[in-house]
Amino acid sequence: MKNIPLSARYAKAYIDLALERGNLEQSVEAVRSVMARMESDEKLAGMLNSPLVSRQDKAAGFAGAMGDAIPQQMKDFADLVMDKGRSSIFPEILEQVIAQNDALQGVLHAGVATAVPLSVEQEKQVVEKVKAFSGAKTVVLHTSVDASLLGGMKITVGDKVWDDTVAGRLEEIKKTLA
Repeated sequence: MKNIPLSARYAKAYIDLALERGNLEQSVEAVRSVMARMESDEKLAGMLNSPLVSRQDKAAGFAGAMGDAIPQQMKDFADLVMDKGRSSIFPEILEQVIAQNDALQGVLHAGVATAVPLSVEQEKQVVEKVKAFSGAKTVVLHTSVDASLLGGMKITVGDKVWDDTVAGRLEEIKKTLA
């Protein structure tokens, strides 16, 4: 179950603490390490999501699984999340930390769906267009190929979608004729 507002509050607290301590880069790297470990360790993810495992056991299991691979600040943060009974949204909190850090750094993620793969030059053009309308310093493209689009492209940035596909254009024509 997604709980973005709550996850975002925990993430903001983590980022604010990292900024206050002057170790944002290290703190975000710790989050990436934890995310990678959770993706590769099904037992760890299952333990954190299990209602049958006590909060204390979750905190101890997390600390044991991570060992010395993460700084104390991340261990303390994970303990807080477990103590508050929020371990089920811990992965969402970590995702929110990455998203909020990207926003702080001026990094924008854009999804681009096309019928055929984009060339390097086309990707550069899309990046420049997204930078121009968004004002972002850096744009990271996440490209995908969707043969059902027939032609054109669909760009998604956050909750905004720019549909410049053949199907999208035909739908617009259909609406104007109706």
